[in-house]
Amino acid sequence: MKKVLVTIGLVSAFSLSSKSQVMHQDANFVSVGYGVGNIIQSSFQLSEETDADFKYSGVGPLFFKYEYAFAPKIGVGLNVAYAQATADYLYRDQYTTDGSKLLEETLDWKTWSALLRINWHLGENEKVDPYIGIGLGYRTASWEGRNNDPQQEFNSVEIRNPFNFGMDATFGTRFMFTENIGAYAEVGLAKAVLQFGLTAKF
Repeated sequence: MKKVLVTIGLVSAFSLSSKSQVMHQDANFVSVGYGVGNIIQSSFQLSEETDADFKYSGVGPLFFKYEYAFAPKIGVGLNVAYAQATADYLYRDQYTTDGSKLLEETLDWKTWSALLRINWHLGENEKVDPYIGIGLGYRTASWEGRNNDPQQEFNSVEIRNPFNFGMDATFGTRFMFTENIGAYAEVGLAKAVLQFGLTAKF
């Protein structure tokens, strides 16, 4: 993580001294990315039980972004993100109520968000575009617990997040390979501590 931050910082500092820029008024950017460092997913992976066979699966965080430059240094757009995690426990010495099979429990978590975002762009380089971004909007999450014992009164329970306000705040950089195709990386407060992916400019 330190190497990633240092690399982004050095490249961004270099880009401040160039005379041309990736970012210009009326430019459009579409990005698709993947994240690492989600707190909920990490807690699921660490929730292994000593008396059960444990299996984890997850999706994302996945990021879909659109940005329009309405000014030379400022862009607005939409960030959509999704993540999911499942932890499954098959107990070795606990059985369902009728004793017919081993007890199995599953915990499932899903979340998605759609945030309006504003980015302040810092550089003037034809290949590198550092920026700071803040997003505000809608976020939802749900937790579901279930087991394979049909005789239990509550063999499936779902809880939804009562607060649907979401936000993010990140520092990022675009790296353009050609005039229209590149990559991006962001670090900060979002569904992932670090995210990276591909960017198209048009």
